[in-house]
Amino acid sequence: MLLYVKYAEKRLINKKKHQLEVQFKDAILAMASSLQAGYSLGHAFEDALEISGEIYGKKSMIVSLLEKVIWGQKLNISMDQLLEELAERSQLEEVRNFTEVVKVTRRYGGNLPDMIQKLAGVIEDRVTVKAEIMSVTASVRYEAYIMDIIPVAIIWYMNVTGPSFLEVLYSGFAGRLFMAVCMIIYMGTVIWQFHMMENMID
Repeated sequence: MLLYVKYAEKRLINKKKHQLEVQFKDAILAMASSLQAGYSLGHAFEDALEISGEIYGKKSMIVSLLEKVIWGQKLNISMDQLLEELAERSQLEEVRNFTEVVKVTRRYGGNLPDMIQKLAGVIEDRVTVKAEIMSVTASVRYEAYIMDIIPVAIIWYMNVTGPSFLEVLYSGFAGRLFMAVCMIIYMGTVIWQFHMMENMID
């Protein structure tokens, strides 16, 4: 049960990261458009916040992150520090790349809108690849889940319809040891399977 809880937590975290990845991609596209129109980086963050709120809602993850950046600007916190905090809060490689692009471009010059758009294109390609992997492996994952259930279902069915068949496995030391080993192998296989499927998606 504890292992399943850890797996479920990891899966939920990965799901939230994927959602934030998509939201962040749309936010920086809005920022690129604002910068191309001649607005400052601070104003671009405000435009991204407004558009993100309209698309994903006021309580979305990206809105929460952008609000902290804009609030920090009002407190006269440096943009470099705000970008570092943004990357730290998001825990996303894409956000870290974005902050580095912005910091380097602000320091040494360059076409920031074009660079942001290119970064958004890279993120979009990654999201598309993940979606394709999920689609291609959907049937395999469902088959794996069914195979996980079958051994448990068989034992439950035999316990209900013919408990005497399994009595020897639960009454003596040898039988209990055998079933314990089988359970360990079964749980190890299930954990390995979940780990493999998570690695395919990440």
